[in-house]
Amino acid sequence: ATDSSLVIDEIRSKWPSDITSHVVYQVGTILSHNDTATFELGISHHRINVEALTDILALSKCTYLVHGLSALSEAAIYLNPSLIERSINLEQYDQDDKAKYANFLKMISE
Repeated sequence: ATDSSLVIDEIRSKWPSDITSHVVYQVGTILSHNDTATFELGISHHRINVEALTDILALSKCTYLVHGLSALSEAAIYLNPSLIERSINLEQYDQDDKAKYANFLKMISE
C-alpha cells in the first residue's frame, strides 16, 4: 500500500512485469505527488482513514506481503499473523541475511 504516486510510478517502471502483473491498485484513492503524506493534503480525514483501513484489510488478505516500514503493513500482519513468515520488509534488507530473501523468493515462486 502506498499513498504516493511516485512509488507507483517507480514500481511500474523498474520492477519486472512478472511481479507487477500481481500488483493490485485501489481505484480512485487520494495519492500524493510529492513527499507530502495524504493526511497532510487537507483532504477529508474521514476519507483518508477509510482508504487506510481498506488498505489494511486488503493487505491482511494477501498470501505474501512485500512491504516497507509502514504502520499499515504492521496492522495487516496483526490481522493475519501467518504473514509473519510470508512477508519481507524491503527497508530492513540485511546483506548478511541473503538466505532469508532467497527462501522468500523460492516460496513465492512455488
